[in-house]
Amino acid sequence: MNWKIAPGVAAEAARVVAQLRQSMVMVRGRWHGAGSGVVWRDDVILTNDHVARGDRAQVTLADGRHLDATVIGRDKTLDLAALRVPPTGLPSAPIGASRNLKVGQVVIAVGNPLGVEGAATLGIISLVGRAASGGRELVEADIDVYPGNSGGPLADVDGRVVGITSMILTPGIALAVPAHVADAALARWLGTATRRDRLGIKGWAVPLPPAWAESVGQPAGIAVGEVEPRSDAAAAGLLVGDIVVGIDDEMVSDAEALKRALYASAGPVAVRVLRGGQARTVRIGGDIV
Repeated sequence: MNWKIAPGVAAEAARVVAQLRQSMVMVRGRWHGAGSGVVWRDDVILTNDHVARGDRAQVTLADGRHLDATVIGRDKTLDLAALRVPPTGLPSAPIGASRNLKVGQVVIAVGNPLGVEGAATLGIISLVGRAASGGRELVEADIDVYPGNSGGPLADVDGRVVGITSMILTPGIALAVPAHVADAALARWLGTATRRDRLGIKGWAVPLPPAWAESVGQPAGIAVGEVEPRSDAAAAGLLVGDIVVGIDDEMVSDAEALKRALYASAGPVAVRVLRGGQARTVRIGGDIV
């Protein structure tokens, strides 16, 4: 990428990187080499599952301190792990709106590539909502990352973390776990949210009539053909004939999209439906509005 960057923009980028480095750590698991991690809260660091192998790891903070960490949660499918450390006194990384990422949006990756602490690279979002096996949701970025970047922050130009760098797809293309997916996973591990893999409905993808499609901004949804008794869907008031078009801020147009959206949810969820062409929100644990 051969970009010309104005001096003021370059100075701002340097400020953002300096801020991110304060909330980034080096992680050494039970293997040769090191990865990266993000201070998600004072005593919790998020990294990749493949970085924090085993049940313990060592963390090196930005100020040079070394801390022993205990793995308190991991998910091989998401390639995420959470580490508990003594309170660091370091600033938690600000979390960005990863659900609203746009193709072409500028992002910054910070990590420890090839053992170089706190190195940064600049790139753009090239694909959002990339599906992978197991219902994973990933962000693809046109950005250079290397071994050691894994587990480090992918951030927007304001320094807000929008993803956890996970893997190199090809040279110059990286994949990251969206921040909202990571946040939901941590909530489950800390016991502050209940993961939902299913709503308790049986249905199928259907095209929407043009007027309905225009009203919700998508061409299809999932028609509810059966609501299972005593399920979340039944408790929330979903009805046969409803058409599910979204979960929280995620559009849902097929079964795979529904699975991904539920996988990424934490706590109460808002299920957006069309009922007779009228938009409604069915809140799991709440009311229909």
